[in-house]
Amino acid sequence: MRRVVEDEANAIVDLVEEVARTDGDNAAVARIAEARKSHSGTGLLEIAKDALPLSLRVAGGANPLQVMWDDFSTGMHRESEEDCLDRALELRDVLVHVLKKLRSHQAERRAFEKRVQDRAGKRSPKK
Repeated sequence: MRRVVEDEANAIVDLVEEVARTDGDNAAVARIAEARKSHSGTGLLEIAKDALPLSLRVAGGANPLQVMWDDFSTGMHRESEEDCLDRALELRDVLVHVLKKLRSHQAERRAFEKRVQDRAGKRSPKK
């Protein structure tokens, strides 16, 4: 499962970067740009987990991408295939939730901005 996540690193990072841009998190955008130079899925995910918006972290500050990454890495190097499969199935829902939330955040943000821009365009100019 870690390899699946690593293979999808660019898509995950694209979503995290888009959220960072719309949230005005220039530091996260810069870190992601630097990570993209490495062309490493692992490097990209390291940055993505650090740039994950606070709104997608769990109470107490737990970062779901960090938890997944750590668990997948530990399992890949130290556990049996059966244990890794159990862990992957358990964490799959975490990955799906994070990706859905990132996509939803962006869609809601775009809709919000469009509504505001549409309303601003309909106002009479101030005299």
